[in-house]
Amino acid sequence: MGRHRAWYPLGQWIAEQRRSYAAGTLEAGRVSELEQLGMVWSGQEAARADGVTVARAHAAVHERFLPPTTAMCEGHPIGVRAKNARNG
Repeated sequence: MGRHRAWYPLGQWIAEQRRSYAAGTLEAGRVSELEQLGMVWSGQEAARADGVTVARAHAAVHERFLPPTTAMCEGHPIGVRAKNARNG
């Protein structure tokens, strides 16, 4: 007879690691291991960093960063993000 293996949902495990990291209770060794695997500790921070990278690329091409609201760059709605940043 085959062995029954209990599966642990990966998303739940990752969420627990993020909570522990945010609370400062995740062991340094675990933090290092997860970072070597490319762990994203904050989805919002990763999205912000991606947005900044795309904005820089857009500015490099257009020599400034003042996109219209409808502007898209590499699939990112940079026009909307810029508008929100100006209004935020």
